[in-house]
Amino acid sequence: MTSMPYAGAIRLLKLPLATKLVGAQVLVLALCTALALALGWRPAGRGEIVLLAFVASSGLPFSIGLVMLALRPLRQLEAIAHRIGGGDYTARVPESVLADRRMTRLSTTFNTLLDQLTDDRSRMRELAAAVIRRGDEQRSRAAFELHESTAQSIASISWQLGAIACDVTHEELENRLLFVKRLTENVLEHVRQMAEAMHPRILSDLGLAAALRQLARQCGEESGVRITANVDKSLAKTIDPATAAALYSAAHEAMWNALRHGKPRSVQIWLFMHRSSIRLEIIDDGEGFDVQAAERNHRRGNGIFAMRDRLALVNADLVIESSPGSGTRICTYIDNTTVAAEKSA
Repeated sequence: MTSMPYAGAIRLLKLPLATKLVGAQVLVLALCTALALALGWRPAGRGEIVLLAFVASSGLPFSIGLVMLALRPLRQLEAIAHRIGGGDYTARVPESVLADRRMTRLSTTFNTLLDQLTDDRSRMRELAAAVIRRGDEQRSRAAFELHESTAQSIASISWQLGAIACDVTHEELENRLLFVKRLTENVLEHVRQMAEAMHPRILSDLGLAAALRQLARQCGEESGVRITANVDKSLAKTIDPATAAALYSAAHEAMWNALRHGKPRSVQIWLFMHRSSIRLEIIDDGEGFDVQAAERNHRRGNGIFAMRDRLALVNADLVIESSPGSGTRICTYIDNTTVAAEKSA
């Protein structure tokens, strides 16, 4: 248990700096007065005491002002740290004419660390983006093989089974062949669904706009919810494959999250140009949710929140707006000039 004198000293040390300076000034004045009295000094009157106190304390505001000016760079460091904590990694400590050499070295070291952090983040993003692009390419090839090779082979087997069933005269054998044919058709449907889930063929063939319309149609047919896709066809030529894949994944995840958890009556998909940004919005009129609570409780790597990391790799931002009972709006946007520059590169 902390002793009382020690606890009192700790509380004194935690006082504001200005309070400490005033207390120190009063203490020095009291010690000087006590020393003078001990040496035999006797004030001539009350006026002399007041004059002494005024002279002794007149430098206090000046001292406090100098200290506050000297500490101003520390407040700048604190403000920069808050900006970095909020995700602004471009923030840097500005040069200050009030800072002494030690404070200047501290600011320079801080900025150097930020520069290294920015470089490391850039390299990690490039590496992660390359890994994701490679994964997208592999999924695209695998989906193509499933659709064009495996699915076609299974379809041929199904046709052959149907032809054999028509030629046989034994009723039991015919029924068994037709049963195997139906099983084969089920396998064929699962293979096609798997290929579509791995990488929608329409995304590669016709672009993001057509893929979003197909997503709306399929989800509407499966769920019975009214889903509309309002897309700008002209954007298909300006969005590179990596960005289109990331935006489609975000739309797919947002769509199924809304259908699974929001119980909406309708969902709208919007793809359009807003000023210099390409925007993708998914809006539903479902139950909504507490965004902050959901972000705190979600498992990293799962759900729509995990799409932030994927979208960040293509320089896209994700905004989620929702509250209980008021539906959900999910918006991802990317600067079109960045997309054009990456595409030309």
